[in-house]
Parts: sequence; structure tokens; C-alpha cells
Amino acid sequence: MSDAVDEIIGLWTRERPDLADMLWPIEVLARVQRISRVLERDWKAFAAQYGLELGELDVLTTLKRSGPRTR
Repeated sequence: MSDAVDEIIGLWTRERPDLADMLWPIEVLARVQRISRVLERDWKAFAAQYGLELGELDVLTTLKRSGPRTR
């Protein structure tokens, strides 16, 4: 199973075979970036169900997990 990152790496390898052993960071970071975009999209959709932006959801969940207010 291959993806767009594999295609990009293949193009680089074809054009610059001398760099083939140094492309692994691109493979890792490109996939992390793609996963991040998917997760952010899903988080935004989740927050939107409650009429919230991501920052607002973050503040509310931080307050909730902080427990009861103490003096």
C-alpha cells in the first residue's frame, strides 16, 4: 500500500538518487503533517457540534479536568 508521500519520495529518488538514504525525515514528517490535518479537521467538527471553536473547547476541557475550584 503506498500513498502520496511514497510518490513524492519516488520522484526525489528518481531525480536525485544520491539523496535516497537521506529522505526518511521527509517521509516521517510529511505523514505526521497529514495526520495532524486530519485530526484537526475532526476536532473542529467535534467542537462545531457544540458551537465552539477549538480554542474555546481547549479552555473548557482544561477547566473541567482541573477539578473543583479551591481557595
